[in-house]
Amino acid sequence: MHTHETPESVMGMDSNCTKLRTLFLAFDLLTTNVASACGVSRPYVARILCETDSFSGSPTFWATLEKNLGAKVIEQ
Repeated sequence: MHTHETPESVMGMDSNCTKLRTLFLAFDLLTTNVASACGVSRPYVARILCETDSFSGSPTFWATLEKNLGAKVIEQ
């Protein structure tokens, strides 16, 4: 791991955050829908979406989001 890399960037969490931001723009998603589908709070999702916050969410959040993305998030 290089000195400028965080554990999250090495594990791909940073790219997940970028992909989620893109989905929010493409599908006009609401933090409420994503939070509800993943069992987390709206501020939790907002922190992931914030480009200046280094918080990238837990692996469990990402697994739940992937599982529920189509059925519970985009279709809402």
